[in-house]
Amino acid sequence: MATGGDATAEGRRFFVAVHVGAGYHSPSNEKSLRLAMKRACLAAASLLRKASGGCLDAVSAAIQVLEDDPITNAGRGSNLTEDGHIECDASIMDGASGAFGAVGAVPDQVCWSPLYWVGYIPCFWLVKVLARWARGKGVALPVTIAEAEEWLVTERTKTQWEKYKEMVNDARAEKKTITEQPMIREPVEVLDDSIMDTVGVICIDNEGHIASGASSGGIALKISGRVGLAAMYGAGCWASSKGPFGAPFITGSCVSGAGEYLMKGFAARECCVSSSISQAGPASACMKVLRAVLQESSQHGIDGTAGILSVQADASEPVPGSSPKLNAVEIAAAYSSSSFGIGYFGSSMERPKVSILRSTKQQKITRIDHFEARIDLSEDGVL
Repeated sequence: MATGGDATAEGRRFFVAVHVGAGYHSPSNEKSLRLAMKRACLAAASLLRKASGGCLDAVSAAIQVLEDDPITNAGRGSNLTEDGHIECDASIMDGASGAFGAVGAVPDQVCWSPLYWVGYIPCFWLVKVLARWARGKGVALPVTIAEAEEWLVTERTKTQWEKYKEMVNDARAEKKTITEQPMIREPVEVLDDSIMDTVGVICIDNEGHIASGASSGGIALKISGRVGLAAMYGAGCWASSKGPFGAPFITGSCVSGAGEYLMKGFAARECCVSSSISQAGPASACMKVLRAVLQESSQHGIDGTAGILSVQADASEPVPGSSPKLNAVEIAAAYSSSSFGIGYFGSSMERPKVSILRSTKQQKITRIDHFEARIDLSEDGVL
């Protein structure tokens, strides 16, 4: 048995939850996606084991792992804009203070360094202002966008962009062609994956501190300058240590999907607020929010495909002279997409658990599938 400082580190409780987007994940890429989530969980856990108050660092570390893996639509390998460039959105939130930082429509290397000091920078940045601020603080940035994209743009995303551009150009040509006989087009090969949006991470440390974050390359062929879900306050991620009336309530959420209604409805925040008010657990809150999104989007004929990942923690009440201690965590995922990739890892588990959730027969009836689990983090397995 470890002693001294090692014993303290070994005894620290924590929980990490991650997702790699809602949409359709090809079975041929499932192994790579599962590995990326496992590596992200382990990266966060390595920091949460060391000391309290490291949730923001752990969220940042896990998301950087997911961004650097070209299998996800975040950072390297992100969807390209209409003019063939990469523009990323990202945000991070601290549950204890409510501090929030975000960047929109920026090259990936710009994203996480400034967010590292969340609470010390204004709430939201766009690329030109952010670049000036970052250079003034000594943050290393690429000399040019082209330099950044040498690493960010992959062959897969180039091929995807070319195919989508061909489809758009053909559609425009067909619309302009006035003839009795419709234009004949060669069929375009369907790509392996159709990942809607963000990656996300939620971390909770030994004392019940919570933080969450999101990062995204955005939708394919988006107009340059579009700021998406991952950067929007209350929409892409949320973390809180208190309920809406001030009582202790540890909860966090990350959202992925298509449709402006996820942004307009503050989906991530709404999920956490609903969970704290109803006391029915994160699964019920996720499904309630997703149901409202689907109803709203269907009324306007807009794609409402989405996935919501949420956690709710149980921490012991602190006695005088001590800090609260994390006891258990409930994790839930609700999704209306063909698949939703999630993973989680707790201090009581031997290894991270990762999976690509697939749609079931239930989704044909309710339009929503869900997953839920409760993880006991106490040493003796008794709460």
